[in-house]
Order: sequence, then C-alpha cells, then structure tokens
Amino acid sequence: CSITNTFQPAPALVLDKTASPTTVTAAGQVVTYSFLVNNTGNVAINALQINETAFSGTGAAPAITCPVSTLAAGANTTCTGTYAVTQQDIDAGSVTNTATASGTNPAGGTTTSPADSATVTSTATPNVSIVKRGPATVVASSSFQYTLTLTNNGSRSTGTNLIVQDQLPAGMQATGASGAACTNLSTPGALLTCTVP
Repeated sequence: CSITNTFQPAPALVLDKTASPTTVTAAGQVVTYSFLVNNTGNVAINALQINETAFSGTGAAPAITCPVSTLAAGANTTCTGTYAVTQQDIDAGSVTNTATASGTNPAGGTTTSPADSATVTSTATPNVSIVKRGPATVVASSSFQYTLTLTNNGSRSTGTNLIVQDQLPAGMQATGASGAACTNLSTPGALLTCTVP
C-alpha cells in the first residue's frame, strides 16, 4: 500500500496589543504601544505590518516599526509605536487604539489577524481657584471696582460658560460687570451669578 500526505497550508496571525502607561494625567505624556504578533499558522508570513484600523487620538497616530518583516511558522515578534497625548485627549478622558497585523502568505494572499484594542485613560481634573481683589476701604455712597480672577491649576480644560457667584454685602449693589454676564446687577445685597464665556 502507499500513503500520500498532502501538506495543507494554514496561515494565521494573532495580535496582542498593549499600552504603557495605561493612565495619563497631562498633555505631552508619551504612551508606548506594543504589538505582539504570533504566527499561529504552519507557514511563514512575509511583509509583516501593523494596520491601525481605529484611533481616537487627536495628535499624529503612532509610527509603528517591526524588528522583522518575515515571521516563521510558530514565531512571534513585537512591534512598537509611541504617541504623545494632546490636551484634547486629556479633556476627552481616553484614547482608544485598534489595530490588526497582516502579511503575505506563500500563496500570495493576505493573512490578517483579528483586531485588538488598547485604551489609555486620563485621570486629570480641572482645579479652579478664584482670587478677589479690591480696595481695603471705601467711602459710603462712592463707587469702586473689584476683580475676580479665575485660574485653572489643573491639567484638564474647564470648558466654557463657567458660573461664578459673589454674595454682595447688605446695602452694596453692583452697577456693571466686564468679562462676564451677571444677573442681579443693581440689586442691593444681591447674590451675583456671573457666566464667564
């Protein structure tokens, strides 16, 4: 009797994507993405590359490099790329990145891995302080000016239309405001509610 064994090519890739660090707190911090590619098939894969299929970052997407372009059956390699987070990313709260690995199999076709994702979150929060400045003493029935200075000491943007409230002493009334739209002007002892654009 005779036995004939026919080799059946079964190209396959698996991608495991990770990010380090997984949490950022300020714009400019750099995230390193690692793409572990495993050739789980029984044939070599050539022209190996990483394909970013979705990226929520607002800066330039990572430029990914792989140490090898050919991956033998059963072998693995780790490709890497870096990304500097932007203020918009910090404000959004996270950056999500999805990718696949692909290459050319011996039959000339393209073998693509299932997609894998990594998410980097932002834990930054606004930290707003307010300083009130005005004259130390005033004369009854006279006019004077005072200022309210808001400062965001945090690493996340505060957005727009901030609300500031200022309780006036009894008998004092505000006649106007600049830099904000205020309610209850000209009302003695009022609680001024001002919207800063």
